[in-house]
Amino acid sequence: MTEQEKRFFAALTADRAESADTLEKPSMRGIKNSVVEKYSDQAHFIYELLQNADDAGATSARFILEPDRLIFAHNGTRHFSVTDPTREDEDSAAGKLGDINSITSIANSNKTEASIGKFGVGFKAVFQYTSTPHIYDPNVHFRIDRFIVPTFIEEDFKGRRADETLFVFPFDHAERGQKEAYSDVAEKLRSLSYPLLFLSSLRDIDFEFEDVIGLYGKNIPETRRIGDSTAEFITLTQNSGEDIVDQHLWLFTREDEAGRKYSVGFFLDKDKKLLPKKEPAFCFFPTKENTGLNFLIHAPFLLTDSREGIRAGVAHNNHMVALLAKLASDSLLYLRDIGTEKSARLIDDSILSIIPTDVDSFTDIDDKRHISFMPFFTEIKNAFTTEAILPTRDGYCAKDIAEIVQGMYYEGYDFIHFCSLSIPVMIVEVVTRIGYAIKRIKEGHTVKESLPFSLNREKHPKLSTMLFISHSAATAVNAGKIYFTKNPMAINYPQWLAFAKYSYKQLRWVIIEKPEARDAFVLGKINEELAAVYASVNTTFDEFSKEYVLVIE
Repeated sequence: MTEQEKRFFAALTADRAESADTLEKPSMRGIKNSVVEKYSDQAHFIYELLQNADDAGATSARFILEPDRLIFAHNGTRHFSVTDPTREDEDSAAGKLGDINSITSIANSNKTEASIGKFGVGFKAVFQYTSTPHIYDPNVHFRIDRFIVPTFIEEDFKGRRADETLFVFPFDHAERGQKEAYSDVAEKLRSLSYPLLFLSSLRDIDFEFEDVIGLYGKNIPETRRIGDSTAEFITLTQNSGEDIVDQHLWLFTREDEAGRKYSVGFFLDKDKKLLPKKEPAFCFFPTKENTGLNFLIHAPFLLTDSREGIRAGVAHNNHMVALLAKLASDSLLYLRDIGTEKSARLIDDSILSIIPTDVDSFTDIDDKRHISFMPFFTEIKNAFTTEAILPTRDGYCAKDIAEIVQGMYYEGYDFIHFCSLSIPVMIVEVVTRIGYAIKRIKEGHTVKESLPFSLNREKHPKLSTMLFISHSAATAVNAGKIYFTKNPMAINYPQWLAFAKYSYKQLRWVIIEKPEARDAFVLGKINEELAAVYASVNTTFDEFSKEYVLVIE
């Protein structure tokens, strides 16, 4: 630090001590609690730290969780600064407020509306777990006492790399024990939701605790410019101490009038086909705002105080939704063209599981209580009506969403497709019949008697029931696939026909044939026993009458 910065730091310490005296008055204690306990999501401050690292231009960040503290470090090129505390109003308005001034303030930073910010109120969430954060920067080392008072530290942290800014958060909160803090932070580190996806600089995050070494990574192997949009093929890597998992998506990004980025993302499965993915709206990190969409959206929304919801009835947020909806509809065209270029269709019959098709699932656009995502339905419907997006055997065509299903049935479900869908049905049939034959042979029947070619219940009494159960299970699986993917194109006609066939036979057996067979069996037994009684009576009569002459008058 320069001599001037040291004077500013000393003046800032005195100023914040005076403010801390005020905050510690009984009448003011609620202010601190309202700031610290903003988040219902425990350990949300992890996201705030990553935001600040990205603002500092960091490409790499790491967490080390120990039983009594959390260590966070990043390689950002922007380092901590301090400015004259007597000019904070002017510096904040001009975007020149020092970082130490900002981090020791309450709601006073260089953060502009709808931007990610630097050391805004969100950083105060660390005080859910610690009372004295320590900060070790190449320029200065200090800790924060009494919530907002910076105190100079002479010695550097042992193990801090030369280019790193390092934070230490001792678990010394008066009301939250070390075990609880450790557990909360460990769980959060394992389950961060796409922490790198919408950050500009950060590419990897490492974390370690106990015997767990994990990472989050982002790789962008392909980037292309399409008109005023940027298309990125992104691979997100996650390892929470177990297997490494890669997720792939196409992310399409534009900038608004003020240069703020907003994005729409479509995930891909292992076969590089579009994969429906229900996620909340993102504002750099996940909110708790349900969109009702099967793809990702991100924008610099104006959020509620807790950063968990999107403020409704705000012109800026409505404008963001409108821009995102237009980008989403245009992205379908981009996906169509990218797939055509790569000779691998991205827009196919699974598109119905991706796009919104139920207008009633969205709140009204004029509802002031909740942010509405209705524009997505409107824009995508318009795109399908006016653009050639609907897949056919020979290419693409334009139709209303209401005609998509009908068109796909007419254009896509031909006899060849029907035959291909019949393959799993035949496998179920063959496996069940072979299993039945093996069972019969083990019971002592001959091979000829065990061959399951006939459904005659006298020869093979259990075969029809086994086939009914097998096809019922297979049909249930197909029904589940349709339900969870929301894709009616996933229906397997041959399977449902087989299910209908064996269901009819089973119902006929249970309702009609089985009672008849049971009645016939019971009647046969009664007749057999009655015949035996008659025979016994006749025998007895003959025995007693053989020495006598019976005269009947």
